[in-house]
Amino acid sequence: MRLVRHHCNRTHNCELCHENFKSKSSLALHRLIHTGERPYSCELCSKAFRTKYALQSHEISHNNERLFVCDICNKNFRYRGSLQAHQFSHNGEKPYACEICSRAFNSKSNLIRHRRTHTGEKPFMCELCQKGFSDKSCLNKHYKIVHINQKNHVCDICNRAFNQKCDLVTHKLIHTNEKPHSCEVCGISFRKKSNLIVHCQTHIAKT
Repeated sequence: MRLVRHHCNRTHNCELCHENFKSKSSLALHRLIHTGERPYSCELCSKAFRTKYALQSHEISHNNERLFVCDICNKNFRYRGSLQAHQFSHNGEKPYACEICSRAFNSKSNLIRHRRTHTGEKPFMCELCQKGFSDKSCLNKHYKIVHINQKNHVCDICNRAFNQKCDLVTHKLIHTNEKPHSCEVCGISFRKKSNLIVHCQTHIAKT
């Protein structure tokens, strides 16, 4: 048991900058920063990437064809299934029901994602840290924030950048001095809802 525990706690060190990593794969990716190597290339534009996942995300940008058009609002979609799910939104129809809790959805893919909340299934695995996710969009968000620290949401006033749009929205309240979250008991306002929740606990403690 001692040998197994020692192996699990072992770190992988970069011989160039001595930074430590929990997994061998993370170290291998880090080394590409030093070498400048980008082994995954796009066949269409030859742009190169360090990871296979980054290449796959890029390749989606080339596929801008949207062939299926809604005859009600003219919105177009890349897949027939996406169009059908969208059309249900016009008539309010939700034909896909969860057999566990009876909650209904307008597409089969949304039902499948919902089922994972019951089963705990996380089929989408991060290739860098092996963390699992129930939805591919959550994996994409994790990858951009944690591994490449992508900050696409930029404040047009001070140019500060953020990982998530919600963080940018909260930040902008500093410039406007707006505090949209108000306490119903004493009227004190806060920029963040989380700060309001903490504040409300002080009223509960007094009762």
